[in-house]
Amino acid sequence: MHELRCYYHANLLVWSKAAFSSLIEDSVSRLHFYTNKDVDVLILFLEEVCKDKQHPFLDMMHDETWIDWREDQYWSCFQAHLNGIIFQLKDMSQSNAG
Repeated sequence: MHELRCYYHANLLVWSKAAFSSLIEDSVSRLHFYTNKDVDVLILFLEEVCKDKQHPFLDMMHDETWIDWREDQYWSCFQAHLNGIIFQLKDMSQSNAG
């Protein structure tokens, strides 16, 4: 939640593809660093949230970021963003394992 509160707040976001690509890379670096050995648990959690528009975590995100990611105008952006984070976390995790 700390990652989202600090970097995905409505007042801070720049709604462009380039800005979100940069956010993904930065988030992956921070999340991988802080979860390190538990990165697989984080990946499973993010996959769960990404698939469930009614996931309780989205309520907390709304409270913290002032964005209702469930709204149609944001949901596909949110899913694409999380999928980008998940993909890169998996890639980093596999690279570190091998």
